[in-house]
Amino acid sequence: MHDLEELLRSAERALDEAPDTRIINGWPAASTMKGRSWRAAAFELGGKKWGCVRGEQRPSSAQVIDAAAAYRASICAEHAVVILESDGRHDRAPGEFRQRYQAAAWHGLGIAVVEQVGGAAWVWGAGAPPGEENLLAFRALADACTTNLFTAARCDGAHWHQLAAAGNSRTAEQSVRQVIDEALLRLDFTRRPADCKFGALWRTAVADGVWRRDQPWPCSIALEVKILEDEAAPLAQVMDDLGRFDGVLHVRLGERAATHGNGMAEAMARLEERMPVRYIHVP
Repeated sequence: MHDLEELLRSAERALDEAPDTRIINGWPAASTMKGRSWRAAAFELGGKKWGCVRGEQRPSSAQVIDAAAAYRASICAEHAVVILESDGRHDRAPGEFRQRYQAAAWHGLGIAVVEQVGGAAWVWGAGAPPGEENLLAFRALADACTTNLFTAARCDGAHWHQLAAAGNSRTAEQSVRQVIDEALLRLDFTRRPADCKFGALWRTAVADGVWRRDQPWPCSIALEVKILEDEAAPLAQVMDDLGRFDGVLHVRLGERAATHGNGMAEAMARLEERMPVRYIHVP
């Protein structure tokens, strides 16, 4: 990445000079939400086009990473920078979480996420990307979980269709967790409900399931279960989980799980390719 100070100067100048462009949380093609929460602008740096998104993280709808990815796609830029402002009410991200999150955003999506603290301080600490050996290890684990889910759906289709038709992921979580638990138990994982809640970017995040083991890597896996929720934000909670855990399984039930256009599917595929993430659609 470019020098952080140079990057931020270019982004701030673009925001100051460009017309006041406001974008919504999430992906516009999939969103029915009203309101435009983030300022956005495009700029050139090092001969390449960048997007910039700036504003406060909203703890109840923390979808800035989806907003940034959607804006980047809309202007056909390879990279983007998020300037996250304090809302004055919530603590900023814990140090280890922040560095893991920044690494996942940069190496997985090409998005640099920085926090503004005290009006002038910028916090950046992205580490190295996951190695190919680690990605292969996660994909083998994710394959086992995916096979278990499709086997369960095939053997008891009426139950799984009923879960999807109900449209309530809270009801579906127990069934999905049970299937994932069976797959991960064979790999020496233990479910850890107490680890589901953790500090994230200016908010508290909650995973739908967490499993841990001592070795080998990955040593921690998070689960997200969706039916109708977050259709406009397939990245947000996955990215939060990557700030805390080694790998993430994102399971969506039902026919409405198809992704939308405007770059959303490409962003999800890019994240899967580069980071320990698996999106699983069980129709």
